[in-house]
Amino acid sequence: MSERPRDPWAGEAMSRSEAQRRYNNLVMYQLRPMLSNRSMNDDARIGVLKRIVREASRFKYESGSVAGGGTREEIMDLLTPYLKPESPWGEELRDWVKRTVRAFGATTGSDD
Repeated sequence: MSERPRDPWAGEAMSRSEAQRRYNNLVMYQLRPMLSNRSMNDDARIGVLKRIVREASRFKYESGSVAGGGTREEIMDLLTPYLKPESPWGEELRDWVKRTVRAFGATTGSDD
């Protein structure tokens, strides 16, 4: 079995179960509060989504695994309203929503 590439700044290799726990924490403590905060504008939401994509990509890189099926399903349930063409959100926000979905290992069905 070959050694996975690892972030030189990481303390130790991330296990699959640790990655799953961290993916769930991203949803619980960053994504859900963003969605429930109605006072955030598009730019603030994009900032949160950028951070989520960065962290999810790091988890994927360090552990070699994407989020579990339940987390991917939850991501789709939470973010599907942002992907509807009649939604009031801007195009850049929709692009970042798609990137977030992909960072968790899911697809939107309309991916290019």
